[in-house]
Amino acid sequence: PPPGFRALPSMRLCVLATLAWGLDRGTCGMECAADADCGQCGDEGTGRCSSPASETQFPSIAASCTSAPADAPKDPEPNIDDSTWPSQWQADAETRTYGDFQTHSPVIAKARYFYDGDLGRERAEWHPYINGKNTTQVWIGGTATTQSKYYVKSGPLCIYFPITDPATKQTVNLQLADWMPQCGKAGLAAYQGREKVDGEWADHYACVMDYRAANQTIVFQSWHSLGLGATPRGMPKRVTGSNSVPSATNGSPRLNTVWYRNFTVGPGSVKPSDFEKPALICIPVGEQEAASFLSSHQQQEHRQHRAHYLPFRHAEQQDLVRARTKRPRETYQGSTLPGAMERLNEVLRQDEELVVRRCGEFSVQELQRAQRELYAARSTQLQELYQGDARALPYTTVDELEAVHAEQTQAVQHKDLHDMVRDGLCHETVMLYVHHLTEAARQELKSGEFELPMLPTTAHGAPAADSPVHRGAHARYADQVSCATCHTVPTSVVV
Repeated sequence: PPPGFRALPSMRLCVLATLAWGLDRGTCGMECAADADCGQCGDEGTGRCSSPASETQFPSIAASCTSAPADAPKDPEPNIDDSTWPSQWQADAETRTYGDFQTHSPVIAKARYFYDGDLGRERAEWHPYINGKNTTQVWIGGTATTQSKYYVKSGPLCIYFPITDPATKQTVNLQLADWMPQCGKAGLAAYQGREKVDGEWADHYACVMDYRAANQTIVFQSWHSLGLGATPRGMPKRVTGSNSVPSATNGSPRLNTVWYRNFTVGPGSVKPSDFEKPALICIPVGEQEAASFLSSHQQQEHRQHRAHYLPFRHAEQQDLVRARTKRPRETYQGSTLPGAMERLNEVLRQDEELVVRRCGEFSVQELQRAQRELYAARSTQLQELYQGDARALPYTTVDELEAVHAEQTQAVQHKDLHDMVRDGLCHETVMLYVHHLTEAARQELKSGEFELPMLPTTAHGAPAADSPVHRGAHARYADQVSCATCHTVPTSVVV
């Protein structure tokens, strides 16, 4: 990216929540392959499938529906500098997010966003956040003598910690207001045309970063108002981000679109009180402790997801006792795998606050999303106690987890592997929930919209086919059910 270019607030606004404004945009912003997919975007006959990445190695990642009427006004002349944000503004934001290449129904979320570029501050009021609860996040940028501080408040709990670059240890501050002109100066941005967004005329620019050596393409698009309607000139009506290597942990989705509306712009549009810490008492998290907790999530958006669980990171005595118990109590054992799993499922069902469903009712993608949520919430303190234990996680970073997910997504293309891959995911997901979360983190998850699969009662033997994909999938499954075998007496199970 060009110097000074940072992740946009639009990319930080992509969350797994489900609350819409009720504004009907039809197919605008939806993924598309041809103009015929965009018939419900804008006025009849104006919908177009637009992809500024058409000349890259991944032309489809940025393809989305836009409204391009033929009677576009000629004035004012297109000017990329007009896309520069004012130094102070706030607006409502609504997102549609496709997390990965298997997702074809976008997730919708809503927030109120505040920006102060002069003082390097931003605030997001989530309604709700990814766990189904309202959450406030405030980022106060640092100076040469002060730290950059990031506050998170969910429910009664509020914490804060410094924001630094994990490599340079330098203070990290907000993105530049002129991020699209910066792309232009770097030779990466191009004008796409004059289009309508929510009934108002806007100029469409795209910043295309095609990293052929890394086999990756990233695209940012911006539609800024011409000032011919209710929205002031230059304000972002819509921002879209695309990534050919998506990371669905709230950070780098395949395709994410954000609409802004109800702007308040200019000096005085935001107040110092908008960026005060969100509670009278916010618990400080030391830089070393925060860095350790966040180390597995290197990208800034990943870190925001992980940071939500900082208040719930400390294991209590009951968590530590369970972690140090190497052999499950008789209550949690069975003489066969089906019997043992049914006993454990009954324990899960007895928790009235926990929403559970049969493993077979989940798709592989739903289980992977649940795992990413649990991985963000997990306790590093508990993981340290599981060294040499079947409960130890094989992933040290979220990128490693997602690499395994990519392998699983490829494996389930073989129909004879689907149920085995899904069942292995269910076993591992329950193990994550039970053994890697503090009781406080479990309570936080249960207070939102999280759903946990029950344990499958079927054991899968080695598949008949003997390809590398089949052998790898079965080896992964054997690792995933290794914890379950500890609940079976005798302790052997055919895998």
